[in-house]
Amino acid sequence: MGPDWAAKGEAGWLVVTFEPKATKEQKDGLMAALVKIYPVKWKSVDMDASEITWSIAPDKMSAAARLANGKGEIKLTAPGTAPDAKRPQQVTNTRYFGATWNSAFDLYHSDHFYKGFGKSYAPKQANGFVITLEMTSDGKRLAGAAPAKKGD
Repeated sequence: MGPDWAAKGEAGWLVVTFEPKATKEQKDGLMAALVKIYPVKWKSVDMDASEITWSIAPDKMSAAARLANGKGEIKLTAPGTAPDAKRPQQVTNTRYFGATWNSAFDLYHSDHFYKGFGKSYAPKQANGFVITLEMTSDGKRLAGAAPAKKGD
């Protein structure tokens, strides 16, 4: 998004990759949520299709996401410096931009890359995190939503 996107209200580029089986309604829904979560004007927006794999280790000490078309990959590794070195460090009670609700942030070192649509991005040992988001059109938690469990 660029180094000062939140201050300027604009961001460089966005490429959203959908699973090939995603429906038009699902794509439209995600795009509507993204503009609420990230209230910025994008200089360019592209959409792609690829099978996506996501895995997180049972102990949550590592995770990975890959695009089958080869355009992108993320590898997350917990630094192992938390007081409980058997779990990733967490940041709690922090709101994620325009999301209605989010879980605690599990923190990782991140090695990732993306190359497509004339864009290239490949940071190493960057900050990475895993969270769960909820986004509703009225800004209220979903009826009957279970509260986050400790460690989520």
